[in-house]
Amino acid sequence: MPKAPAAGRASGGLRLPSLPAGDWLRRLPVVLGVLAALAVVGLVVVLVLSHTPLFTIASVDTEGSEHVPAEEVARLADVAQGTTLLSVDADEIEANLRRNPWVASAEVHREFPDRLGIVVHEREVGYVVVMGTGGVCWYLGADGVWIEPAVPDAEEGQSTGEAAAQLAGELGCVLVTDVPADVDPRAGERVDDACVGAVLDYMDGFPEELASQVTQFSAASEASVSCGLESGVTVLLGEPTDISSKASVVLKLCETYQDQITYINVRTPSSPTFRRVDSENVQSSPEG
Repeated sequence: MPKAPAAGRASGGLRLPSLPAGDWLRRLPVVLGVLAALAVVGLVVVLVLSHTPLFTIASVDTEGSEHVPAEEVARLADVAQGTTLLSVDADEIEANLRRNPWVASAEVHREFPDRLGIVVHEREVGYVVVMGTGGVCWYLGADGVWIEPAVPDAEEGQSTGEAAAQLAGELGCVLVTDVPADVDPRAGERVDDACVGAVLDYMDGFPEELASQVTQFSAASEASVSCGLESGVTVLLGEPTDISSKASVVLKLCETYQDQITYINVRTPSSPTFRRVDSENVQSSPEG
């Protein structure tokens, strides 16, 4: 009868030589040296290839967006003649493209042997912000980056504020009014003032159920922020503190008194007040 394989030992197949632990330790420097040499050779090969005409970029295919046409993408990318697919700096190209505040991010694709593809992703407009008395408006990205001045197309007899509200509605974004005239937006930079920052804090802190209902904010100061809901209810919010508690109270009141209230004050969420549609009196809420 054939002998059964010994216990704990696989029968058949390839078996590597078994070396004492001491032998492996003695050979380790040699193995590491070989690996290091291979890495150096690989690096040298890449450096040599990156400076040869083998993969020189022959065409740059650009995909623009609504506010950043393909020609502008190519101009901003500024890929120097003679650049190869191995030497091109994708991070530098994206940094160049983001000099345009409409560009949120960019993708750079190497298509061997000689084509480079560039796609830009446009910054989403989250807000139309009306400054001071309403003479100047700005687009503000949903990520809190100022984009550029907005020029609402005002109809005859329509104020800038009314035209801005119409523009915000067409874009499906939030209108922000009463912003102090000393707020100084700069294209491509993040919001750094307290009143507009408070608006962003509220929208970031609101649950989607409430954030999706907000159509506008008034932000004359950080302490006097209020918002308007698509139902027509005005909510006095105050400073951006206890945001989740304030949101819970607003949602509960709107659910309990559906279509019956026009005003809610949650500056102190533990003792909110509201006003009914058919009354001029403010009353305390049992939801506090």
